[in-house]
Amino acid sequence: MVDLEEWFKNVIDEGYIRLYDFSKFSDRKLIGRGGFGIVYKAKCKDCELAIALKQLNIIPIEEKTIQRLTKE
Repeated sequence: MVDLEEWFKNVIDEGYIRLYDFSKFSDRKLIGRGGFGIVYKAKCKDCELAIALKQLNIIPIEEKTIQRLTKE
């Protein structure tokens, strides 16, 4: 098993994944669910821009899964 907390810290620090506070978004509507998480359409409260937010599933994962997530 890979140290998930360390992996997330690294990919956030390196800019592969952006971390957002969901409270900064309004009008969240479910778009879909997948193997890695849930995708919502939402509006940024600061600029009213419509965006897609992905909420990742936090589960113990193996290195192959991490590689697939990174490619996605």
